[in-house]
Amino acid sequence: MLRILLIAEAEGRDRATIENRRKKAKFPAGKTFGVWDPARSPIPQPTQEALRSLEWVTRRENLVVCGPSGTGKSHFCEALGQHAIENGLIVVWYSIEDLGALLRRHRIDDTITRAFTPILRADLVIVDDIGLLPISPDAAEGLYRLVDACYEQRSGDLYTRRLYGAYHSGNQGTRNRTRWDAAG
Repeated sequence: MLRILLIAEAEGRDRATIENRRKKAKFPAGKTFGVWDPARSPIPQPTQEALRSLEWVTRRENLVVCGPSGTGKSHFCEALGQHAIENGLIVVWYSIEDLGALLRRHRIDDTITRAFTPILRADLVIVDDIGLLPISPDAAEGLYRLVDACYEQRSGDLYTRRLYGAYHSGNQGTRNRTRWDAAG
C-alpha cells in the first residue's frame, strides 16, 4: 500500500514539474507532436526523427529553421520544445520582439546581463519569427546578446521566414551546423 502511494506521489510530482516547466517556457499555442502529421511536413522523415531524439540539444548544437509561411516551422519548433520538456529539459520561448522589450526594460538600470541569466538556465532557447517584420535595433541587440550569452553553452532553435547569411556562412568554427530549410 505504501509503495502505491509513493509511486502516485512521484508521478504527481513529475506531472507538476512538466506543467511548471511548460508554463515558464511561455509557449504561444500549446502545439505538440500529438497533433503533428509527419507525412504532411516537408521535413524529411529521417530529419524529423533525428531532431526529435534531442541529441543535438545535449551536444549543445543549434537549429535554424527557415522557410515561407505555412510550412510548419512554428508547430515543429514548439513541438520540439514541448518534447524537450517531457524529456526533462528546461526550455524558454521568446519572440524576437520579446528580446527587444527585455533589453529596453533592463537598459534603464544597466541590468541587461542579469536579465539574460534566467535564460542561461535553459537547456533549449527558442526564438520565434526572426524576419517576419523589420527588426528594431533593440530586438537585433537582444538577439545578439542572447546568441553571445548562449554560445556553446545552450542549444538554440531559431526560426525565420528569411535566410540570413550569418546563419549559413559556412563557418565551421561554430556549433550552428544543424539546419532544416522548410522551403525544400
